[in-house]
Amino acid sequence: MVLSGSSVLLLCLYSIILSVDGQNFVNVAINKSYNQISKWAGQGPSSNAANGDTSGTLVVNKTCIHTDFDDTVSDRPVPTNTFHWWEVDLGRTYPVQDITVWARFNFVGNFNNRLYPFTITVDNQTCVSVTSAPSTRSLSVRCTSVMYGQVVRLTLKKTSQSLNLCEFQIFECDAGRWGDRCEYYRCGRYCAIGKCDKKTGKCSACTPGWYGEQCNKACQSHSCLLHTCHQTTGRCLKCYAGYDGHTCTECEDGFSKHNSNTCSPCSAYCKDRNCHGDTGNCMQGCVDGRHGATCNTTCSPAGCQTCHQHSGQCTACRPLYNLDPNSQCKECADGFYRKTANAVHCTECSGRCHNNTPCNKATGDCDRCPPGWEGQRCFKDLVLHSGVSDGEVDKLTGPVVGAITGVGLLLVVSLLLFLCWKQRSQNTVSESDKTTTLALDPVRSHNNENTAPPAVPSPLSAEPQADTQHEIRDPGNPYEQLHIYNNMVFERELPAVSESRAIDVTATSKHADVSPDNSYVNLTTPTSKSVKPRSKKSK
Repeated sequence: MVLSGSSVLLLCLYSIILSVDGQNFVNVAINKSYNQISKWAGQGPSSNAANGDTSGTLVVNKTCIHTDFDDTVSDRPVPTNTFHWWEVDLGRTYPVQDITVWARFNFVGNFNNRLYPFTITVDNQTCVSVTSAPSTRSLSVRCTSVMYGQVVRLTLKKTSQSLNLCEFQIFECDAGRWGDRCEYYRCGRYCAIGKCDKKTGKCSACTPGWYGEQCNKACQSHSCLLHTCHQTTGRCLKCYAGYDGHTCTECEDGFSKHNSNTCSPCSAYCKDRNCHGDTGNCMQGCVDGRHGATCNTTCSPAGCQTCHQHSGQCTACRPLYNLDPNSQCKECADGFYRKTANAVHCTECSGRCHNNTPCNKATGDCDRCPPGWEGQRCFKDLVLHSGVSDGEVDKLTGPVVGAITGVGLLLVVSLLLFLCWKQRSQNTVSESDKTTTLALDPVRSHNNENTAPPAVPSPLSAEPQADTQHEIRDPGNPYEQLHIYNNMVFERELPAVSESRAIDVTATSKHADVSPDNSYVNLTTPTSKSVKPRSKKSK
């Protein structure tokens, strides 16, 4: 039998909205994606099993699907001993429980043997299994419980057998209805779209501003962030900035409702930004320099650093000021004074008062000066500044200190220059006196005796002296170290005499160390010479 176009349309509408006991259902398997294990050659697509046609007559490319296990007539190879299947992809997760299947039927008879037994799965989880065929062409089944999934598959549990399926329907309640047979109307008005359980009528999510199982209760506060609250308790999930509490009607720390119904930041002058949530009064006092319930008033006078939050009386002064008995900060601290009566700031005392006692806080004058100083502020030196008034002290102090400093520097430089000159005069010999021949004063030969030098050397003489022979103490040493000072020869160290009598000459002559007549000696160092012994000659 061939159905007319109008008949097919009516069947489609019937399948989309099916009335069962006067209640509405919706077939969600319509207009989705489909697949099957194989297709008999020349047969229609997989969508033929979900197009709304429940007539059961196989019409090529129009109704029913037909799989095949014979490779010669199949569009794809199918291994032997394989169960044939057909499936629908719903495109998203749906609650699945009520399903109706339709078998093939025509004048030949019933084709239930090509549909039964079967198993239906939802995302690979078993929904229901049917082991025997009914006497009718259709069979409505229910999953043991509501299953949530996207891909629903029917599998023929028989090998070496083609699958014939003419219609596969998945029903859920129409919009606004719920219950086992969609008998209840309707889900909560403010239930979020697609969040109503079709079996229980409970909403899994509500639209903003509502809560409850059916989303029929308004959230308790408009201060909930985005107007959302807990679906069961109605408490705000989050609050807008500045608000706190389960219903977001309280102000969070640092905010208050002072003079308004909205939470605003506490005064910046509240210590730690801590204020009462309703009144805005500062709870921990004020920052320095402020007082009042909200700490918006400045402490006075200017020298006051902290004052009582409510009375405004000064409790502590700024540096350089003292708190007087009247809780005022008009008096300067010890060591400071006011230059004028209207001066805002205090000036440091001169520091010259006797024993560093503080000056007068009103005038800056000293009660007493140290010895040698006088004047109201002890700037007048009785010797250097005699006749200088205190009014001129400040003008003179700089020049005097500068002059003293300059003189001190000049003395230091002069001393350094003198020492340099003196050292240079001791170590420098004129070019004309580089070679000098000196006559030896008579000395005694020591002959291994400890002969002490004269206490006072004889004056320097340029006249030749008597013949003198110096004997060597050690016969094995051809030379002996001698010290020459003021024409005197010493065996040991030079005598302690004035530096001005020292001889500083250097001999450049390369002649013999001692003259042939043993009367003269050439000096090659300022203070010592190795003398070669000579035989004694008489003049």
